[in-house]
Amino acid sequence: MLQKAKAMWKAGTRPTEIGKLVGKSRSAVLNMMTRQGLQRSDIAKGMRAPAPPAPPPLVPRRPPPPVRKETEERVLKGSTPRPWETRVFGECAFPLLVEGITCSCCLPVTPEKLYCETHHKVMHVSAPSFGSRRRWVE
Repeated sequence: MLQKAKAMWKAGTRPTEIGKLVGKSRSAVLNMMTRQGLQRSDIAKGMRAPAPPAPPPLVPRRPPPPVRKETEERVLKGSTPRPWETRVFGECAFPLLVEGITCSCCLPVTPEKLYCETHHKVMHVSAPSFGSRRRWVE
C-alpha cells in the first residue's frame, strides 16, 4: 500500500485521490509522505507553470506643459514696473514678476489705498452681505 501511494505521489496525483484509493484521509496521506521524506515541491518541479512574462517596459510620459507666468500678464498699460525696493509712497504696491525679479506696478494711487484701481479690485473682493444668504430650514 505504501509503495502504491509513493508511486501515485511521484506521478503527481492529488493527496485526496490517493487517500480514496488507499483508504486514508488527505491529512493522513500528507503525513505519510512527509514521514517518508517526500515533498510535493521536489516532485512538482518539472510540472510548474511557466514564469509569467515580463511586464512591458515603461513608456515615459509627456513632459508637463510649461508653467504660464500669470503675473507677467497683469502688467497694466501705462505702468512702469520697477524693482520692489525702488517703489515710493503713492505708487501701486501690487507685486509683479518681471523676468524673475519681483517688481511693483508703480501706477499712481489715492492716498487711502495701497493699490491702483485695477489691482485694488483684484486684491479686495467684497463678500456677499449676510442678508443675501438663504437659510434652509428643515
